[in-house]
Parts: sequence; C-alpha cells; structure tokens
Amino acid sequence: MNKCRASLVVISHLSDAQHLLGSKTPERQTRANNHLNFAKFIIQRVDNDLNTNIDPDKFWEAFTETSFYLSNNFIFTCIEYVKAGRHLQAVKTYRDATGKNLKECKDEMDSLREILRLDGFECKYRD
Repeated sequence: MNKCRASLVVISHLSDAQHLLGSKTPERQTRANNHLNFAKFIIQRVDNDLNTNIDPDKFWEAFTETSFYLSNNFIFTCIEYVKAGRHLQAVKTYRDATGKNLKECKDEMDSLREILRLDGFECKYRD
C-alpha cells in the first residue's frame, strides 16, 4: 500500500496528459483524456483536499470501473475496425458510444482512416 498526497498524483497525471496532447494519434489523445479524467476523479473523491494521502493504485482501479473511463475506450475499438477495413462496424461502434447521427459518425471514421493513413497505417477497404 503506497500512499502519497493526492496533489502529487494529480500533478503527475496532468503532466502526462500535457505530454500526450501534443500527439495527433487517436490512441494518445484517448490516453490523455483518461489522465485528465483521472485527475478530476481524484479531486472529486478527496473533496478538493489535495493534501489527503491516497493509494493511487486503488484510486485507478476504482476509476477504471466508472463510465468516465470506459467512455473513452471505444475509440480503440474503432481504430482496430478501421485498420482491418471494417469501416461500417467502426461507424456503428462510434455511433453507439457517442449518440451522434450516422453522417457525423461516418465523417469521423473517414477522418480517422485518413489520420491513420497519414501516420503510415495501411487501412484495408473490405466492408
């Protein structure tokens, strides 16, 4: 049980998020969002008292069980679908997770495919 001040954990995760936000890849953007959301989660759980000693591993475990964390992870599934040429499945997954209309979801997945292509990934077209 490694306890430390909540302020140290929050600062660490904000720093990680700042570093990851400089990237254009969806995976790193999602990881950055998770770091930001985790920092907010800690602040809420300690009632804004960042001098509180916490066990970061236990807090992370609790955070990963929330919808706050899970809502970000659908993008990884979409990325894998786009890479595999399953564009329609990516659109459906994105729509289910975000509630956006079909055209917006299709446009987002088209943009994702283009970003992946520019980053050097060969995205198949097999739908």
